[in-house]
Amino acid sequence: MFVENKKVYLLEEHLSRLRETSKYFLFISDEKKVLRQLKKIISNPNNLKYKLRITLNKWGRMNLYLINI
Repeated sequence: MFVENKKVYLLEEHLSRLRETSKYFLFISDEKKVLRQLKKIISNPNNLKYKLRITLNKWGRMNLYLINI
């Protein structure tokens, strides 16, 4: 995902893809938790451009990575 000025580009499309993929592979996914974590991680005080990566395992454990580009 692309993050600029504390906003995720095409957020709804990314969330929809995560939801559909989780459903297809029978992964546990909590969209509200994803949104909370996204808000927390992109609240960084600077307005740089980032690449955001979310990984999710079968049991719902999520990792978010913010990489400066």
